[in-house]
Amino acid sequence: MSYQSTYFHLSPAKIILLICALFGFVASFVLTMDKIQLLKDPQAAISCNINPIISCTSAMSSTPSEILGIPNSIFGLAAYTALIAVAALLLLGNKLNGLTWKLVLSVAALGTLFVHYLIIQSIFVLHIICPWCFGLWITTPIMLACLVAIFSRTEQATRLAGRAKALLGYALKFTAPALVLWYSALAASILLIFWDFWASLIG
Repeated sequence: MSYQSTYFHLSPAKIILLICALFGFVASFVLTMDKIQLLKDPQAAISCNINPIISCTSAMSSTPSEILGIPNSIFGLAAYTALIAVAALLLLGNKLNGLTWKLVLSVAALGTLFVHYLIIQSIFVLHIICPWCFGLWITTPIMLACLVAIFSRTEQATRLAGRAKALLGYALKFTAPALVLWYSALAASILLIFWDFWASLIG
């Protein structure tokens, strides 16, 4: 259910999208500042360095933390700023055209795929967890789900035909189960891969 007023067109999906996008911007900003600090002083103490496993420094010093020499957080700043703008426009009742929706959904989908790549690299290859990155692992798929839900109620969605309409229907039908399954798999992976570490904390 959504609530519409003179100024705002509120719905849970739009509000969650804005909250997640704001978190993504803050996380990207903090990681960018930390990266700059580390470039100035490789021995600098970063606040999110909790132990050898939960560490921002280890994550930012790894190869997957950059694309063509540019830190991932820089791309994150751009992407999350755009998503904040999109969420704000939607909350104000503005309608996006078809091309804009294609661009927004494509970026969100690519971002979600890239997050999966980073998860694999962090957990299974590097064996580290960056706290801010972990937050992005959680929120990025939610943003994609929210965007799909919002798009499904647009005029562009009603004009879809054939495979595109069927694909949207499947996405809406299986989004919730897929998210539950995905988060369960993520939790299980973190528990199993770092079992010795968790056991040492208990012991």
